[in-house]
Amino acid sequence: MADPADAYPYASLNIRIYLDWEACLMLVLSCAVMILSVRKLARGGHRNMEEIPRSELYFLLTPSFAGIVYSVFTEVARLLLKNSVFVNWATWDSPAQSMTLYFMIPFLAAAFLMCILYAYIIYQKLITYMEEKQRAVILENQVEQMQGHIREIERLYTGIRSMRHDMQNYLFDIKSLLAARGIDVEEKGSELAGYFAGIGTSLDALNYSIHTGHPVTDVVLNGKAGRAKERGIRFNSEFRFPADYGIDAFDLSIILNNSLDNALEACEILLGQKPEAGTYIEVKSCCKGNMFLLEMENSCDGVLLEAESAVAPLTRKKDAARHGLGFQNILRCSEKYFASAKYSCSGQTFHLTVMLQKAENNPAAG
Repeated sequence: MADPADAYPYASLNIRIYLDWEACLMLVLSCAVMILSVRKLARGGHRNMEEIPRSELYFLLTPSFAGIVYSVFTEVARLLLKNSVFVNWATWDSPAQSMTLYFMIPFLAAAFLMCILYAYIIYQKLITYMEEKQRAVILENQVEQMQGHIREIERLYTGIRSMRHDMQNYLFDIKSLLAARGIDVEEKGSELAGYFAGIGTSLDALNYSIHTGHPVTDVVLNGKAGRAKERGIRFNSEFRFPADYGIDAFDLSIILNNSLDNALEACEILLGQKPEAGTYIEVKSCCKGNMFLLEMENSCDGVLLEAESAVAPLTRKKDAARHGLGFQNILRCSEKYFASAKYSCSGQTFHLTVMLQKAENNPAAG
């Protein structure tokens, strides 16, 4: 087959390079759309532009940059296809070569489009993974801090109980010594009787009103009951620590801490909307066979934020990455005992049920 140049002996291939203002304008617009798209992707992933690492930013820009390269390529191809000599030379050998030339541009367009969509999907998965990893680290730190705090409170609580017991014995000895000297410390209206009565009242204040059978849960429930009393929230506890079930007191304290914090927050929200509303928190527990059942009921405003893929209620606080982890802490502890935690909201009442399996039937608890 003859060369196309032989068929056109007086033809020459001239490519003029000139400034196409329309193409330059489209290139600038493409860059602007690319930047706005990246910002939109960042907002869609609940992240600010300042928080995106440079490597992720380059990853997002790669498909768009490829699209710009494709745009330049198509512009050059359009100019070349206007030259009949180039077209005849490109299609001289076979019709298949001509088909390849004309279908190359749509094929590249579809490939770049798929690349952009696939990059977006990968980036969304990357964001989800990083957020879950961050929340897992926050959860772990919260649990460690809570356990350290509870250990310190348990130590103080044990010391206070011991001191209270010793002080009562000292007071009894002092009263006995004074009575042996003929001094009546029980005489009504006397200054000495009032002094001893004041000491007795102070010692009684050190005694917790809620007794669960374990100092850790005693501290948690009495602390939350005190907060509820300060806010005018009725607090009732029928919780008993399951001593024979081998359940870690720290796991139970985490469940109680998080659930009671959520209950107090729900009651405070309702009181903020209706100051005259009667709010309450009730805590109950019972043992059924190999299961320990914890039930909690509290007042709420009836608004429960939930996401389609979420297993826990969503927080109303602005910093959702650092808040709204209470129920996840509860789930984490309940799953350790091959059990579950369920919640429901009916009217202005929120109900939480946590089931924990007996440790002897649960190898993970050991």
